[in-house]
Amino acid sequence: MMTNRQLGRLLLVATEVSARFQREGIEYDPMAWMYAPRQLFRGRNAMEAATDIDNCERAILMHALGLGLDADPVLLDDLRSGDDAGSREGIVDAVLEAACH
Repeated sequence: MMTNRQLGRLLLVATEVSARFQREGIEYDPMAWMYAPRQLFRGRNAMEAATDIDNCERAILMHALGLGLDADPVLLDDLRSGDDAGSREGIVDAVLEAACH
């Protein structure tokens, strides 16, 4: 079973992936991206991982910034945390907060 919030996160990531591929002219099937294991999700695929808040934020951030089709989750966690791990400010944080919560 999946909560509405988890389903919303999954749909958000799928929508962002598809929008980015179209926007950037990436000739890769968005559904194939969703089903392929990713370093971003520590070997899991987006269909399984994106329901989790941290993985949702990582995926949205990676695609919003155009950081390739896979990324080191530690790098994205560093971007998510900013200078002060207790404070999440700026436009990226506002987008992630609105999108994934």
